[in-house]
Amino acid sequence: MSDDRDESQQTEQPTQKRLDQAREQGDIIKSTEVTSLILLAGSTMALAMFGKSTMTGLAGLLQSFLEQPDTMAVDGAGLIALMGNLLAHVALVLGPLFGVFALAAVAGHVIQGRPGFTPSKLAPDISKVSLLAGAKRLFGLDAWINLVKGLLKIVIVGVAVWTQV
Repeated sequence: MSDDRDESQQTEQPTQKRLDQAREQGDIIKSTEVTSLILLAGSTMALAMFGKSTMTGLAGLLQSFLEQPDTMAVDGAGLIALMGNLLAHVALVLGPLFGVFALAAVAGHVIQGRPGFTPSKLAPDISKVSLLAGAKRLFGLDAWINLVKGLLKIVIVGVAVWTQV
């Protein structure tokens, strides 16, 4: 009887026990917009900090391909050594930039709530496999609203970038 109550009629806040149970079940409220904002801000900061040095480093690495192509060994072992050396240097040049990207992505989730692992959320649920439900999810009202929100975000960011150029 108490399970079929309307949640809009609740007048009291959930107890700590209920909140802990919800967390254990993996029911955590997270905003994708907050995560996206933090990732965008972190990426912008990383590009501002490391953009010039990254591009200079990559240009220096690739400059030898244009200036001294005749000094490169093109046999099997030479190409493997060349590629290994190039990939190691590219990883060193791009490492700080991608490191800040990764930290911003993790921070976007950690800021909204402490991390947790719920194996039951990974288990497949056959009852959720339905063509009708999938089509409704893809073409329903929520999907159209998310499309409009996404397009508005693109327009806002585009206008902001266009006005700064």
